[in-house]
Amino acid sequence: MKNRKMRETENNFTSEGFKGKLPFPSFCVLHSAFRVFHLFNVIAITSLLCGCEYCSTGYWQAKSNSDKLNNLRLGMNKEQVIQVMGEPLKNQVYNKPNTWYYYTQIKWSDTIVSRDECTPIFFKGGVLVGWGEQYYKNKVEFRDPKDEDEEGIKAGGDSGSSNLIKAFEQQLEGKLEKKIEGKSEKEIIEYMEKSAEKGLAPPAKEKKKKSVPATPSVKPEEKPSAAPLPVKSVPPPTEEPKKTVPASPAPPVEEKTPSPEPVPSTEDDSMDSRSVKEILEAAEKDSTKDNVPSQKK
Repeated sequence: MKNRKMRETENNFTSEGFKGKLPFPSFCVLHSAFRVFHLFNVIAITSLLCGCEYCSTGYWQAKSNSDKLNNLRLGMNKEQVIQVMGEPLKNQVYNKPNTWYYYTQIKWSDTIVSRDECTPIFFKGGVLVGWGEQYYKNKVEFRDPKDEDEEGIKAGGDSGSSNLIKAFEQQLEGKLEKKIEGKSEKEIIEYMEKSAEKGLAPPAKEKKKKSVPATPSVKPEEKPSAAPLPVKSVPPPTEEPKKTVPASPAPPVEEKTPSPEPVPSTEDDSMDSRSVKEILEAAEKDSTKDNVPSQKK
């Protein structure tokens, strides 16, 4: 059976090429494709775990620029700085003639943590006078460096000494005597620095307004005023007195007299009607007897 299949496949191959249906891919072909796919996944995962910044050009550029800062020396001109550091960053923000910016990296000791930043480099009269954040604070913001060590290195600042910078600037004063259009280069640089610090443009010339001659004041002619018309005096309106209406008297209150209470009669004091009549008759008789003798006299 096996020999028969071998003969059929051999008959399909001719000098003109392969005839008939393609055979099913063998196990070796599938295995090789799987190995390629597995290798691609391994490369992608390792690149993600290691970090993409190691493959970027900005990371290596910042790392190399931070090493190149140690090769800078005060007094270099701009061409020498470009030979050491390369071209600076140039865009709308960093486009300044006397201040260049380079992409650098700061790494703290005993750690793997690093930070990327832009380090400024300052020129004065086309000569390098300083670089770093600490020089910027002391020079541009006019902070008096009182916290200096005996060596002259500022606490928490970049490499360099303020005393060395001051001595170098004093040497530059004798070199900036070239005059440009009636003004020395030193005066021009000082004016540009002051205007940049204040952030103000030079004052524009105000146009003088033409003064208009004042016209003489003419008093108006006084005309005789007409006689005042008599005004009838109207008496002020009098208010009518308000009529007071007497209040109606309240009806009298009848006082109820208390009726005498009947006194209870007792058996001792009670008298018969007969005895009372007898007493009255006796009293009348006595009165008549007294009146009779007075008439006889």
